[in-house]
Amino acid sequence: MRLEEVKEIIRAEGLEDYNINLDHEIEAGEIAIVKKDGKWRVGIADERAAVVAPSIREFDSEDEAVSDFLYRLRRLNEIKAIRHKLFGTNDAMV
Repeated sequence: MRLEEVKEIIRAEGLEDYNINLDHEIEAGEIAIVKKDGKWRVGIADERAAVVAPSIREFDSEDEAVSDFLYRLRRLNEIKAIRHKLFGTNDAMV
């Protein structure tokens, strides 16, 4: 799978809280994917918008990286939907 395909899936599924190639400043709770020095990196930002070092996975292939990115992004959005249903908010502090 290519990054362009994932962008279309994100739009179609209405997924939120992602950052692709640092197209904006990283925000709290985002899933980020970046290509740097020929490697793909996927990670999660904490509540202070700092990427959590143990969450970073490095990939040689775009296919593996975007698959991991999409998997994480879908799970994050599922968790947010559950929080909203149970507590009326997506706030992680509930």
